[in-house]
Amino acid sequence: MKSRLKAFLLLLLILIPAVLSANVDLDKLDAVKFSISQGDGKTLKFNDVEYKVKADSVSENEAKLTFLPVNYAAAVSKDKKADIDIDDDGEIDFSLTLVSSSDNTASLEAKRIGAKKMKAGAGADSGPEKSKSLPDAAALSKALRENFKYVLGAASVLVLIILIAVFSRRKGNPEKLYRKAEDLHREAQEFHDDGDEETADELYQRAEEFREKARGLERGGFEGGRDGK
Repeated sequence: MKSRLKAFLLLLLILIPAVLSANVDLDKLDAVKFSISQGDGKTLKFNDVEYKVKADSVSENEAKLTFLPVNYAAAVSKDKKADIDIDDDGEIDFSLTLVSSSDNTASLEAKRIGAKKMKAGAGADSGPEKSKSLPDAAALSKALRENFKYVLGAASVLVLIILIAVFSRRKGNPEKLYRKAEDLHREAQEFHDDGDEETADELYQRAEEFREKARGLERGGFEGGRDGK
């Protein structure tokens, strides 16, 4: 039960960052950190408009991005943040900072600068409470579908962890089995010295069984038998 709980918590730790960092919503958060690989793309939302961010190239010190469909190009480096005017109204909407870069994957931070604009026709009912509401099941399902490869990768990691845990539990410790065999052999010798050959023979036999199990594990097998379930 504990191992299953740990596996479930680990899955949450893997899936939550994958889903949250898959897309960037600057209407909900003023600062969002996300990662993007060369040739990959993310969805960025600003003032209820969705843009496609594509990483044209990622090097150790710079990431070159293109925002579609407006074809806005930006270069982000470690020593200089990029100020983005995505709607071309002469005002800076948000900034991008290159936090780190490794293996053609850039870790970026987007910070909103421009004021949030209400939708046309929004009335007095559009209060702060609605903006803070949690996404519904449909929105979460859409996010999972859009980022299926992240979920699939997380599931693969979880399966691998479960397999490792299962094999680790099944696989015994040869040294422990050898110690059991020595203890049984020593006990059998005492019965032999006392003249109880029947008990001594049984203990000798059990000691040999433990030795066989240990040898099997050393050859890559699994512990089994009467005492090694």
